[in-house]
Amino acid sequence: MSQPQPPSPYLTARIIHAALFAGQIAFLAIVIFIIRDNLSFQTEEGSKLVVMICYTLAIPLLFLGPFIEKSYHKGKNDAEINPYQRQVGQLVKYALWEGPCLFAIVVMLMTSSLVTLPVALIVLALFILNTPKSEHY
Repeated sequence: MSQPQPPSPYLTARIIHAALFAGQIAFLAIVIFIIRDNLSFQTEEGSKLVVMICYTLAIPLLFLGPFIEKSYHKGKNDAEINPYQRQVGQLVKYALWEGPCLFAIVVMLMTSSLVTLPVALIVLALFILNTPKSEHY
């Protein structure tokens, strides 16, 4: 049985680019929606909206990152995964985690509230726990 081939560097670059681009587009759309409806972050209604958006984005992305990372080397044990596949999977996961963390920090800044602090702290803890290890490369 033949081994599955790793994605081409071009495909990998496209996936990483798409993940980062999608985060920017989502953030821009949310800001435009808020500005269009004249919502103020200093009001209770505006604050609740951005907090709800923050948690709605964060929860799925925190689970999606590791799922996509594992799809780059499914069916292989740790020793069989080539460094390129491991690196690409990690980069995609980190990109998906970065968005909710930065959004949570921006929401805290805009609302002067710490209600999204758990999102930021959870993502930062995940980054620390998932630091690349030299034995994998």
